[in-house]
Amino acid sequence: MYHPTDPTAAEFAAGFTKNREFEWIELHNVGPVALDLTDLRFTKGIDFDFLGADITSLNPGGFVLIVSNRVAFEMRYGVGLPIAGEWEAGDRLDNGGEQLKLSFGGGDPIRNFTYSDLPPWPVDPDGSG
Repeated sequence: MYHPTDPTAAEFAAGFTKNREFEWIELHNVGPVALDLTDLRFTKGIDFDFLGADITSLNPGGFVLIVSNRVAFEMRYGVGLPIAGEWEAGDRLDNGGEQLKLSFGGGDPIRNFTYSDLPPWPVDPDGSG
């Protein structure tokens, strides 16, 4: 979710004044075996290291979230979702698209791609919530 809707009146009253506080990234394990995430890190777009994260493994079919602001995320989307943690303060996802890189160990790319707000990318994450 790189371009969430603006804060509601209740979210604004709770101190969340910027829509970027509601951004998040989801990783999904589509494979047949559990994945150890401890040596993974986002190194482009956002900075996040799974070493020491709240969730460090991902079962087959499972998903994990990395969020901009956990309290804001849970206010909007609910509690109990599998959140590994928050990315570095000050980082944000670009509303027009940017490069994201998920790396292993010393920087070997696992996924390195550029998302966009133009087709064929979905339009819902671009300001529609």
